[in-house]
Amino acid sequence: MHAIHMPTNRWQAFLIHLGISALLYVVLLYLIVFHWYPQPYFAADGGWQGVQLITGVDLVLGPMLTLMVYRRGKPGLKFDLALIAAFQAVALVWGTWLVYGQRTAAVVFASGRFNTLSAEQIVDAGERAMRMVSESATRPPYMLVRMPTNNKEELKLIFETVQSGIPLTLHGERYEYISADNRTVILDSAIDIERRVADFDDDRAELDAFLARHGGQTADYAFVPLACRYRFLLLALNRKNGAVVDSLDIRPKVQTTPPPEPRGKAEQPKP
Repeated sequence: MHAIHMPTNRWQAFLIHLGISALLYVVLLYLIVFHWYPQPYFAADGGWQGVQLITGVDLVLGPMLTLMVYRRGKPGLKFDLALIAAFQAVALVWGTWLVYGQRTAAVVFASGRFNTLSAEQIVDAGERAMRMVSESATRPPYMLVRMPTNNKEELKLIFETVQSGIPLTLHGERYEYISADNRTVILDSAIDIERRVADFDDDRAELDAFLARHGGQTADYAFVPLACRYRFLLLALNRKNGAVVDSLDIRPKVQTTPPPEPRGKAEQPKP
């Protein structure tokens, strides 16, 4: 049986370590891009940040440590390499677990818009939410928060969410899959897309590209705001069956009310 030959120099050791790390990196990259943060959520909901974390841990940290410590014939070299491998493995497991826990686990409609929820937030939403996510045939599943039909009860629920600090999107006991019985409330929240893009050439081009891909007219679709962790988008739904068709990189107009300025110190709003 032939003995395993050690690399002749630190650069060779670095390249070997980098090659092994690259194989693991490709597997994790595939999971992040196609399963944990599928489009459009890779860029909008944290997938890119996850890739940066994994890149630093897998492709940079371990190989660079090998490059720094490797010298053939050095006393204790095998122990140093084993320590580097163990350190990288722990860091990689931690980073992967963090990225996995923050993956886009569900998209929930509440208060006139869709909101992405991470896997950790779904746990906070309760057992019903976790069960619905695990049983859904789509990844991520699209759901809505069922509101009371009585105005008084609806106001009571809203007041309770404000008082408790728990947003409507985490009321998992009220989750429902989107269906013909409940999608009207979503379709009614759609924005006037033609009015939205009228004064913005880039947004008009984005809408035209969407129609070129999917066909039809703007009236065939409902464009509903989608709030992700890092970006606002528009989610396009088919008005006939409520199915999610695509997303548009168009930021909906979000009204915000700034706190009142002290008298005499008000400034003109920034463009």
